[in-house]
Amino acid sequence: MRLAAGSLALALLASCVTAAQDSAPAALVAKLRSPYATYEDWEPILAAGKAAVPELEKLLADAGDPAKAAAAVLLYRLGKPAALDALTGLLDSKDAAARSEAAAALGAFVGGPALPDAAAGQDAWAGRVSAWRSWWKANRDKALAAPPLGALYATVLAAEE
Repeated sequence: MRLAAGSLALALLASCVTAAQDSAPAALVAKLRSPYATYEDWEPILAAGKAAVPELEKLLADAGDPAKAAAAVLLYRLGKPAALDALTGLLDSKDAAARSEAAAALGAFVGGPALPDAAAGQDAWAGRVSAWRSWWKANRDKALAAPPLGALYATVLAAEE
C-alpha cells in the first residue's frame, strides 16, 4: 500500500511539474502584451525555445501591433522564417513603434533597401516601403529558404536603450 501511495505521489508531482513547464512559456509570452514590455522580456522566451512557439503564434494572431512585432521577431529567431511575412505586414501599422520594430528587424534579418525610421515623414516612409516591398517580392522565396539570422538582434537593441 505504501508503494502505491508513493507512486501516486510521484505521478502527481510529475504532473504538476509538467503543468508548470507547459504554462511557463504562456506566462513569459503574455508579458509581451504589456505596454511596459522590453527586450529583456525576450531572453527568457528565447531560452524556452520551441516550447514558446505555439504561444507566440497565438500572440501574433490576436495581439496589438507592438506585441505582434515582438512575437514575429521571436518566432523568426526560433526558426520560423514565415514570421518575416508578419513583419512585412507591420510596415503598414498605424503604431509607430511596431513599424519601427518591423523595419529594424527586417533590415537586420534580410536586408534589402534601407527602410527609414518610423519617425520619417509619411512620403519618405511610403516611398522607401514601396521600394522594399518590390525588393521583397523578388527575394522573398530566397529569404524564406535561408536559415533564420539575427540571434543578436534584441541583445544589440537592448544595449542601445
